[in-house]
Amino acid sequence: MQYKNILVFIWSIKYLQLRLFKLVNNFNLLIYQMDDLISVIVMLY
Repeated sequence: MQYKNILVFIWSIKYLQLRLFKLVNNFNLLIYQMDDLISVIVMLY
């Protein structure tokens, strides 16, 4: 039973890391897109 709890704990940490990684990647993509948008706006003016 203890062994199973440890496995679940490890799995949940890995899962959270993956979620966090995806979130950070999405955030970076969003920043890049905003940067592109700002560049376009700057070019228009």
